[in-house]
Amino acid sequence: MRDLFSNYKIKVYEDNYTIGFNKGDLFEARLIPYKDSFFFAKSFCFHPPEAKKFIKKQVKATNALPIEEQTSAREKLMFMLFKMKSKYVQYKHVPLEMIYTLETKLKF
Repeated sequence: MRDLFSNYKIKVYEDNYTIGFNKGDLFEARLIPYKDSFFFAKSFCFHPPEAKKFIKKQVKATNALPIEEQTSAREKLMFMLFKMKSKYVQYKHVPLEMIYTLETKLKF
């Protein structure tokens, strides 16, 4: 696994949850450190592959901020992406490009 914000490669020793993961998947997950490794918490938020370009652009913009602003900007971005994913699942009739955008005109 690779962290999008830091680009660090992280080894997760948990076979039960990684079944069904594909290379290049973008997802949010909680990692629990234990001794020399990490384990997943039980909740995941997988983003559609079509949103990858938008997400990477937002991560890059967040990483370009001054160091003291990055932590809060990352938290806001993660929350925004979670809301977008929820809307994408709920409103299947709405095109992805209208949900994964900063300029949405949709009223939810």
